Amino acid sequence: MGLFKDDNLVVQKILTKSLKKYFRVNVSNDDIFDNGLKLLQALEFRRYDLIMMDIEMPVLSGWAATKLIRGEHVGLPISNLMNEIKELTESKTGSDLSPSAFSAGGTLSRRRRAASISRPTSRGNIPPAFSVEEGSMSPAAIGARILGENRLVPIIAVTSVDSPDLRTSYLAAGMNDILIKPVTPSMVQNIFGKYLQAVQLSPTRGLGSASTISSAKIAANMLGGTAQIYSGSREQLLQALIQPKKSGPSYMSEFLLTYRTFMKPEELLSWLQDQFRGHSDDAHTSASNLYVSTENAVAAQHGVAAVLTAWINEQWHDFASNLKLKTSLMDLIGKIREALGTSHANQLKAAVEKQSTKHAIRSAHMRDIMDPATNIIRTVNESLLTPDVSPDKLAQQLCLYDSMLFRHIDSIEFVNLVSKKTSPTLSYFISRFDKESYWVATEIVAKRDLKARINVLRTFIVTAKECLEAQNFFSVFAIMFGLSLSPVQRLKKTWEGLSDNKKKVLAELEKFTDVSKNFKTYRDKLDDSIPPLVPFLPIFIKDLTFMNDGNESRLANNEINFEKLRLITDCVKGITAFAKSEYKWWSFDPDFQEYIQNPVVELGIGKLQEMSLECEPRAGS
Repeated sequence: MGLFKDDNLVVQKILTKSLKKYFRVNVSNDDIFDNGLKLLQALEFRRYDLIMMDIEMPVLSGWAATKLIRGEHVGLPISNLMNEIKELTESKTGSDLSPSAFSAGGTLSRRRRAASISRPTSRGNIPPAFSVEEGSMSPAAIGARILGENRLVPIIAVTSVDSPDLRTSYLAAGMNDILIKPVTPSMVQNIFGKYLQAVQLSPTRGLGSASTISSAKIAANMLGGTAQIYSGSREQLLQALIQPKKSGPSYMSEFLLTYRTFMKPEELLSWLQDQFRGHSDDAHTSASNLYVSTENAVAAQHGVAAVLTAWINEQWHDFASNLKLKTSLMDLIGKIREALGTSHANQLKAAVEKQSTKHAIRSAHMRDIMDPATNIIRTVNESLLTPDVSPDKLAQQLCLYDSMLFRHIDSIEFVNLVSKKTSPTLSYFISRFDKESYWVATEIVAKRDLKARINVLRTFIVTAKECLEAQNFFSVFAIMFGLSLSPVQRLKKTWEGLSDNKKKVLAELEKFTDVSKNFKTYRDKLDDSIPPLVPFLPIFIKDLTFMNDGNESRLANNEINFEKLRLITDCVKGITAFAKSEYKWWSFDPDFQEYIQNPVVELGIGKLQEMSLECEPRAGS
């Protein structure tokens, strides 16, 4: 990304907007500095890939700051730099900056410091070098602490004055190019494209290589000294994976949840094996290393161990159904034991055992639930929804059952669903919505007696209200959808039999499930809710689908659009966060749970219509 310092707000705005428009880079206020000294201080702990440097910065000029960034005066007295500035100024520009303007320590006099901040440099003059308060750390001392990676970053001079001598001095100081004000978006696009292209052609770090990461190649927005990856080649995203301190605290989880959209689990494990061994094939070495130096093999091995730990704990399903992959994993854990000691290996083996057991129990449970052999087909005469069943109990058992199903959905299934891949538990849960809805309709139209039918209708309305209070939003929508089916809606006598109180409750439920403004009432309620709860998943699926279909997986330069994957991850995490809590204060009723799993349900709308007509024939028939 670009780092700017320009005291012209118009220029800042053009630069930031152009970066966002042409290179998909967002510049935060933390990346804009109001003087050269603050810029140097930031370079001690933040890594940047391009710097736009205003020559006329206060406190420390862009020219002097560049000299210190390039390291030409690190470890030398600041007077060396000041003498060079004076010599250049006096010999080339005829400036009135005299030796008496500088103190022995290199600081300008108080009178001169004030002028250097407020007075613009005239055409042809080198701007004042720097001005600091007495007792502050000198620019040279700060410069000595700049991250080594930042010393090769491209620096573009931004200035309103231009001359051959000035250009020579800027380039001699270590600047790469000059952007003359007034700045236009096309000028920014051209100069950024020029340098970003040059960076892309440099596969490895070396003297004269401006940077190993370009804004377009791997866009990183620096937030508080931490990068947030926006895009990159597969190799770059992988390299960022084994350096979590440089790529952000959430990057590893985001990658592990979504990487299957551009590579297979076998390919990821093979890459990690190569990194651990300290070598890679030609395909790997042809790409630039983002963060990890090959000289730091131990750090890379620790990075691999960290990735494996997260992979096992967060996405064990990759290994659970792939014996070959699991065998390769255990082999790599053995090599970790040899290289890093038993502690790392034992932690990984313990994670494998824990996740294996957890996955086996969950899978067995869901197999029992989804097994067709366990699906009992009931007739309307086998309904457990008798008059003595309270809406409270029905709502509680629905909460327990739906929450159990929801909590069994693995996060990867949400990604698989929008990617048109297998997601059995999620698909089963989604189909559960239709089953609950049509169960409601079936129970109502199955009652030939008007009084019994009104009682069932009343029961479901109160049950929906209880589910709303218990935050089982899934069942609220399912029940209300069942009540809205035409075979139920046409039962005028049944609806007329409701009391005013129940009609009021129904109106409140209809308001809650209103689809207008993209389900605003429901979304607002969800935002204010604290788990446990069961969300209405179809809305999340729609959101995920829009994110997936509305954003390109690859950018124009064929790089992976990781920003899209982050959006998907954030949405999925928002869903799965609700699954971390359960309704512990209610007990499962085995018989009722079995009935809720296999209720009396007629899924044919035509058959339901026939049953409805038998309850209340059309007028005149």
